[in-house]
Amino acid sequence: MGSAFWFGWQQDLKLMVVAPIVCGIFRLVFIMRYGPKKSPVGEWKKWIECFRYGFW
Repeated sequence: MGSAFWFGWQQDLKLMVVAPIVCGIFRLVFIMRYGPKKSPVGEWKKWIECFRYGFW
């Protein structure tokens, strides 16, 4: 019974971490593809915000 609890807890933790990272990566891809500036120079805040938004 305890092992089922820990297995379920690990799966929940993976969902809480992996899903926002994947969403952030997709947002970053769209920013890079459709954004006016393709270089990260001076755009680090925008790139970090796309991952921060995914964790909300």
